[in-house]
Amino acid sequence: MLRKLLLLLALVAVAWPAEQSAVEEAEPVAVTVWNRTIAELRTSIDDLTPEERVQRIRRRLEALPVDLLVRPIEVRPVSVAGVDGRLLSVGGELIMGLSQKDLGQGDDLEATAQLAAKRLREALDARIEQRRPDVLLRGGLWTAGASVVLGLVLWLLVRLHRSFGLRIAAIGFALPRVAGLDPLPVVRGLLRLLLRFTVWLAAAVAVYLWLTLVLAQFPYTSPLAGVLGHQVVVFLGYLADSIVRSLPGLGMVLVILILTRMAARALDTFFTSVADGTLQIAWMLPETAQATRRIAGIVLWLFALTVAYPYIPGSSSDAFKGVSVFAGLLLTLGSAGMVNQMMSGLVVVYSRMMKPGDLVKVGEVTGRVTELGFLSTKVRTPTGHEVTLPNAILTGTSVSNFSRFEPSAGPVIATTVTIGYDTPWRQVHALLALAASRTAGVVQETKPEILQTALSDFYVEYQLRCRIERVEERLRILSALHAQIQDAFNEFGVQIMSPHFECQPAQNVVVPPGKHAPAPASPD
Repeated sequence: MLRKLLLLLALVAVAWPAEQSAVEEAEPVAVTVWNRTIAELRTSIDDLTPEERVQRIRRRLEALPVDLLVRPIEVRPVSVAGVDGRLLSVGGELIMGLSQKDLGQGDDLEATAQLAAKRLREALDARIEQRRPDVLLRGGLWTAGASVVLGLVLWLLVRLHRSFGLRIAAIGFALPRVAGLDPLPVVRGLLRLLLRFTVWLAAAVAVYLWLTLVLAQFPYTSPLAGVLGHQVVVFLGYLADSIVRSLPGLGMVLVILILTRMAARALDTFFTSVADGTLQIAWMLPETAQATRRIAGIVLWLFALTVAYPYIPGSSSDAFKGVSVFAGLLLTLGSAGMVNQMMSGLVVVYSRMMKPGDLVKVGEVTGRVTELGFLSTKVRTPTGHEVTLPNAILTGTSVSNFSRFEPSAGPVIATTVTIGYDTPWRQVHALLALAASRTAGVVQETKPEILQTALSDFYVEYQLRCRIERVEERLRILSALHAQIQDAFNEFGVQIMSPHFECQPAQNVVVPPGKHAPAPASPD
């Protein structure tokens, strides 16, 4: 009699008719026992929300005596005031109740109650199994063994990472330069990044498998292992499906890359022929052929990327679009200085300001041009140092190119001396000509040019200009010329040091009569 009364009260708590109680529909709340979902409750009864009903069910299960865990689960149909329900009990102890209003659309009450009873039975059996020492021992041994294997796998991955990292660092094969830059460091960086990604991915997979295996050894956590395994299956299925779906697009991208590569090789052959003089065309000079080749290559690959973009897998996804916008923003913010340098490089190349091998002077830097790139120009100084000059500096300052001279005359060097007014100018001219004739490397067939460039307050400024044989020996010849000038002036007792006065001298500083034209005999 008491049991029937309890059942009746439980049914009333589960399904109170609408005429006697205010029933509110709420979001479904899962009844979870030992990581296993038993059923879902959707109905609020009186002041009991679905969450509070779930809490009551958990308290009943926790208070359930151990000897009742092995008892079968009973499902009893009840009906109160026309509302059907099912009661789940273990050994006569009420566990939970389900009503028609707890079901989703199209669900059957009896089938749902039987499924809930089956899941509850599995949870109770897992609770019993978890108490068995042999189960715990077996799970501990499996966990220890799996941990040892995981440690060995991680150790092997670390060794492989170090070994392949050293091999990547030792890569030394030559690659064609792109826009004047060596792509080998970039290739090494990409290979290191790919190696690091592969190692971390393999380590993550190993840890994932270890965690799945360990969770599967204990009844309490075995449902979590099933969830992890299911996620792997779902992911692999999604990955395989994505690969199959992307094959046509990847094939089209491959065709575009092959055609672009063929066109790039044809352009390289064409511009290389123009650069070495094999092919001569009116609208392109050999000096500008290499720069034009780089520009044409960049435009060609950008066009190929634009055509292939729609066929790249995932190009239409929001994530890919977001990355494209982010990359465009970074390029916009950081490309102002680069574009300035590149445009300056084009000005340097197409104005034929200089070319590799020319001897130039830019500001205080004098040396031979070794590399002319889009962003910068490299100059090797006579002391062996390499100076990198941004192209914007070249277009914003004066550049002296000693390798550009009149072909019929040859390169010229010039030097200046200042001599006092008490030395006859004809004698200075003769001494300068004598020094030029004694200097090795100066063209003797061409008479040196001597100019009086200034009549200063204390001295006369003389400039000596000589033709030389080899422009690359300019500094050496100039040094030898300076030495010969000193020797010639010392030989005839002429002071090179320029005089300066602090007061008016007692006598006029002039050339005495009779000494206006004493000059050494010029060699024939």
